Amino acid sequence: MNLKPDRQIQKALISTTAQIGGEYCDEHILLRMVWPEGRDFYTKKTCNRSTIMLVFQTQPVKIGGREIYPSYAEVGEKIASYLSLLFGKRFDFHGFVESNGFFQIPDYFNLGGYFTRSIPINSAKARIDFEIPINLTEFSRIKPFMADETVDIKFLQVFTAITRSYWRALQTFESDPEVSFLHLITAGEIISNFEKFDFDALLEEETRNDLQRIEIECCDGIQIVSRIKGKLRQVKKRFVKAICSFCDDNFFNRTESSPSWGRLRLENFEASIGAAYEVRSSYLHTGSPFGYWVLPHESGCGSIEMNIGTPVTDDPKWSNILANSLSLFGLERVIRYSIIRFAEKHGRSDFSKIVESPNQHDNS
Repeated sequence: MNLKPDRQIQKALISTTAQIGGEYCDEHILLRMVWPEGRDFYTKKTCNRSTIMLVFQTQPVKIGGREIYPSYAEVGEKIASYLSLLFGKRFDFHGFVESNGFFQIPDYFNLGGYFTRSIPINSAKARIDFEIPINLTEFSRIKPFMADETVDIKFLQVFTAITRSYWRALQTFESDPEVSFLHLITAGEIISNFEKFDFDALLEEETRNDLQRIEIECCDGIQIVSRIKGKLRQVKKRFVKAICSFCDDNFFNRTESSPSWGRLRLENFEASIGAAYEVRSSYLHTGSPFGYWVLPHESGCGSIEMNIGTPVTDDPKWSNILANSLSLFGLERVIRYSIIRFAEKHGRSDFSKIVESPNQHDNS
């Protein structure tokens, strides 16, 4: 009997701030709960986090007649980020226990960290949008994005980048709300760059009329307009249009805001999305801090999705932008909803339907 680690079996540790159970297992991947020593299986007492062992099989890469065993950290991070999107919960990748035939020590740093159990990204409740049960069997919904060769490769690359930005936003949600906010805006920007829009639809009516006059009345008007359009970078407009296109009536019929007055509403949604983008742009240009305003821990208002009131700052314009912006809670919910709708549109998936798992065993 050979007791040494198999070079083709990789084992890694993942944890989540949510309470999760179940198991996922197929011919390529295993996700199984890890329990602390001495766990009482009758009262089901556990540590603060739910811990998961990720096991998957690999083949060595052959280059010039030699077998190369690369690092698979990227795979672990990808699966953690996919789980974050699937459930709308924070997941952390801690590294490998066994990899490429060696025992390893994972990073346990985040396992003992403090977090607020009551907020949506940490709670035991399923998210209000796409109410997917917090059970590892549900991984079958997102597995095709790892193994289905019929899914467009360009879409998969973009989807992985978007999901990684969302994942990082959840990891920094409580500790650094400014960084979390920026990651969420980045995810939305990647979506907007992938979507195809009619350029004229991004322009304001006055600008469209001006360009038409130039095209008709000026010598070489067509060439002039072409150059102007090439220089006009409608980045914000693309962002707003893309996000608004994915947030349908089903999105506005629900809320995770504790007080009803803090919920997102259709009538001012477009302006709020634009203001959220302006928060990001102003921060990058001026460095003006905004973390307290988008995640006011001391407010006692729960998961409000809109910023309430007008912040008092030295710049009235900056105060107005913050007042009209989504809160971090609202932006997170908007971006997750948009990513999932984006995946359904381009990845031929359906996050709403019930799917069968290859393993319905529950260890919770």
